[in-house]
Amino acid sequence: MARPKSSKPAYCLHKARGYAFVKIDGRQFPLGRHGSPESHDMYDRLIGEWIARGRRSPIVTAAEPSQTIVVAEVINAFWKHCQEYHVSPEGEPAKEQHHFKQALAIVNRLYGPTPATVFGPLALKSVRAEMLKPVTSLNPRTRRKRTLPAWSRKYVNRQVGRIKYAFRWAVENELISGSVYHALCSVAGLRCGHTEARETAPIKPVLIAYVDAVLPLVPRQVKAIIQLQLLSGARPGEVCAMRGRDIDMTGGVWIYSPAKHKTAHHGHTREIRIGPKAQAVIKPFLKSDLQAYLFSPAEADKERRAKFTKARVTPKKYGNRPGTNRKKHPAKTPGERYTTGSYRCSITSACIKAGVPPFHPHQLRHNAATALRKEFGIEAARIILGHRSAAVTTIYAEADTLKATEIMAKVG
Repeated sequence: MARPKSSKPAYCLHKARGYAFVKIDGRQFPLGRHGSPESHDMYDRLIGEWIARGRRSPIVTAAEPSQTIVVAEVINAFWKHCQEYHVSPEGEPAKEQHHFKQALAIVNRLYGPTPATVFGPLALKSVRAEMLKPVTSLNPRTRRKRTLPAWSRKYVNRQVGRIKYAFRWAVENELISGSVYHALCSVAGLRCGHTEARETAPIKPVLIAYVDAVLPLVPRQVKAIIQLQLLSGARPGEVCAMRGRDIDMTGGVWIYSPAKHKTAHHGHTREIRIGPKAQAVIKPFLKSDLQAYLFSPAEADKERRAKFTKARVTPKKYGNRPGTNRKKHPAKTPGERYTTGSYRCSITSACIKAGVPPFHPHQLRHNAATALRKEFGIEAARIILGHRSAAVTTIYAEADTLKATEIMAKVG
């Protein structure tokens, strides 16, 4: 029976030579040793190009020789630049490194041996199609395989933009010709409603009832961080990294200047104003060591264990003595400060205990933005949130439609 036109060309074995190949439009494309991961990666790449070209044969294969620089060399050179450029003032790797690593790993896996001069729009579309597939990875805790959902449409567009940026850097440093980058720029981003890519819901303020249900179930350090976010509109990472040395307490309204923040690389300064209510939240956590972080998971863990010891019913002369049944070398130990990840996990655990839908810490910033906009206007909300443009603030602040309803009740 003839193969249906809609099916993909098969991954085949050349029995005499032991290598894999795929036959497209009557032409054989060698893939490498049969069963090897490299051969399967090459098969996925060729099929992706074949689909992107409207089910027509790809023009170039990795088996064809070339004297020019290959994609893997471009990636390696850019990665060295990325490790030197995308770092924090303290020399720590910035989050951007992680995003570049994810995007360039897919490019390297599919097109590493390919000449960079022939990495064109169809190749980039093939890489993008790979980004839209679910990812199977190893759970670091359970060491079991898990399937993660495919990247969202917006994140895929950002990752494709990072790949273009890497090739633009290669052009800037005369590793490849400018025609390669200009060709990649012709690939338009995925549009909403015109693709099967996953869409993310816009971030909305969390219901205060959910917050009230969570507050009694989290450590007092996490409770304070939540309250500070609602009162100041600060980002989660800014509150988690709060230290005494960064707070100016000379005036009636304190001014907190984070050591690092989201827009620091643009040369912007960030000042978070702390009013009387927020000051009352912070005062119990102020320490004599101004370099110490105010909100410490290690301190929260110590308080939690002390609470269990106090509630102990078994006499101390029986059973385990406090502290004797701990692991000598635990896999994880509480840190000196909360990270955005540990802060979010604490909230999620409390939400599950309270029986409410889990919410993200960044939603609390949206709550503060909405309250500020409603009471004091968009300009005041923009200044307090630290935005350069009011257009950005409108993303965070939910529009107050009550006034519009009152007006139309009179007019209409």
